[in-house]
Formats: sequence, C-alpha cells, structure tokens
Amino acid sequence: MVRGILEMQPAPPGFVVELGLDIEPFETIAAPLETVLRNLIGNAIKHHDRIEGRLRVEARHDRSDCEISVIDDGPGVPLQARERIFKLFQTLTSTERGNSGIGLALSKRLIEVHGGRIELVSPVESGRGACFRFWWPRRARKAGND
Repeated sequence: MVRGILEMQPAPPGFVVELGLDIEPFETIAAPLETVLRNLIGNAIKHHDRIEGRLRVEARHDRSDCEISVIDDGPGVPLQARERIFKLFQTLTSTERGNSGIGLALSKRLIEVHGGRIELVSPVESGRGACFRFWWPRRARKAGND
C-alpha cells in the first residue's frame, strides 16, 4: 500500500524515502488506512522547507495493533500548534494557501473510528522533523463494536 501511494504521489527529486515495512500482512479495510497514509506522507513532503529531505515510513506489530510511523526531517510542528492541527479546518499558519485543514483531522477521526490512536512527536532529532505515529488494529472491527 505504501509503495503504491509513493508511486501515485512520488517524492520530489532530492528526497530520500526509506521504508521499514517488514511486517506480516494484516486484515483491515484498506480505503481508510490508505487515506491516512496518503495524508501523512503528503503532508511530510508538502510542508518540508528544504529542497532535499528525508522521509521514513515504518511499521511494526504492537500486540493486536500495527504501529505505523511517518517520520520526516522538515521544520517540525511548533509546540503552540500541536493541539489544533488535529482540529477540522485548522492549519499550521493562517497564511497557508491551498490547505483545507481537513487532512489531519480526517486522519485522526479515521484512526479512532477504526479503534486506533495517533500521536505526534516533534521535533524528532536536531530540533527538526516530525513523527506521526499511529496504531491501527490488525483485525477489522465488527459492526456494532463502537
């Protein structure tokens, strides 16, 4: 799925993309998970502030969940913006054009509806970067298990 997303939304020249996805396949509804991954990967590239960058997508099993991380070496997310970036129609700055403020809110909602959770770690190293880590159940939820 991640490789397919990167084929459809390739990283620009100068970006290094690393994949650490050595996990067993798991049972889930593909469309919501793909939407979350598209948003997180797209944001990491779109909001990077340099011509060259590094993006890492990794996944591992964590008990009954799959723990997935999208890590970049961009400018990171300022402390004062961390709460609002997951809210609908909120963007990092008021001057961002072409950003709806829907992507992270939708991603958070999709993750939670499917029984997972998301966290943000920023900065990740050298005072830069962001890591969006989320846990996605390895088994699809049954209807009525809300």
